[in-house]
Amino acid sequence: MTQSPSAPRWLAGFVAGVLALAAGGVGLWAVDLPYLVWSPGPVTNAFGAIEVQDGVTTYPPDGEMLVLTVLQNTTVNGWELAIAGADPTLDVYPRAAVYRSGESNQQYRDRQLDAMDQTIQTALQVALGRIEAPPEITRFRIDSVQGEFPAASVLDPGDVILDIDGKAVTSVDVIRQELADRSPGDVVHLTIERGAETMTVDVTLGETTDDNGAVRAIIGVTLGIDPPLDINSNNVGGPSAGLMFTLSLIDLLSPGDLTEGHVIAGTGTISLDGTVGAIGGVRQKVVAAEAAGAEYMFVPQPNWDEALTAERSSMELVPVASVDDALTFLATLTHT
Repeated sequence: MTQSPSAPRWLAGFVAGVLALAAGGVGLWAVDLPYLVWSPGPVTNAFGAIEVQDGVTTYPPDGEMLVLTVLQNTTVNGWELAIAGADPTLDVYPRAAVYRSGESNQQYRDRQLDAMDQTIQTALQVALGRIEAPPEITRFRIDSVQGEFPAASVLDPGDVILDIDGKAVTSVDVIRQELADRSPGDVVHLTIERGAETMTVDVTLGETTDDNGAVRAIIGVTLGIDPPLDINSNNVGGPSAGLMFTLSLIDLLSPGDLTEGHVIAGTGTISLDGTVGAIGGVRQKVVAAEAAGAEYMFVPQPNWDEALTAERSSMELVPVASVDDALTFLATLTHT
């Protein structure tokens, strides 16, 4: 029997090396790592998200106010991590730097949606406080219900209180006046609007002690305004659209045009005093804003240094610490 010639040693080594790389590649592909990759996300015009009820006067602008987002990849393997490290428009973060301890993807998502809901309410209040002739507010919505009071069994956050014992609630003072002569344990009848349904509920009053030590009756809820306009977040979460929603509301509800026909992007949280706070993913938002055609982008002061490291050509970055800083800059623009 004739024996086949043996393969050269270099070929055997080459094949072994290829097999080792392939095995390593499979490993890099198959194993999820405890990292997140952020990339530039969709960009939307804030004016298109504002929903105004009939009868509210608006002043549609010629320009745009862009809301910026970040896409978050929560399942990152070795290959994706390597690619992200080589792409200057992407950033990698340890999962623990973004998620709370033990927090699931759904819990994180719910937390971000709650943050957006609160941001919209804050933006509405800040904007209405800076408009010379704001639309009249005659409806009040429950922001939260304190669990230790009886009201928690019949009232939900989001309920709008229409009347108390037959008296229309057109201001918070109406409720205060109705409760002034009541005692803890008394029952009041509230007509509420819950979604598309209107109903009357019986609420047993709770007890609290004021600063002077006097006991008084309370419902046990916190109220926010229910203005004749709203913002549709399109299921986007997080607090970083606060500044742009605030500016868009001011522009839409005030005579004139803050944009002066320009395309303006921005990001930043908003507080009730108008302070603009830091956000995450500013580098990705710079990239997204310029790709969307923005001429200017508002950047929270704490994010300024990081924003300057993002890839950018002609778009101008504008640092802001408050909504008034942004309004001051917009006042310098001339119409295109």
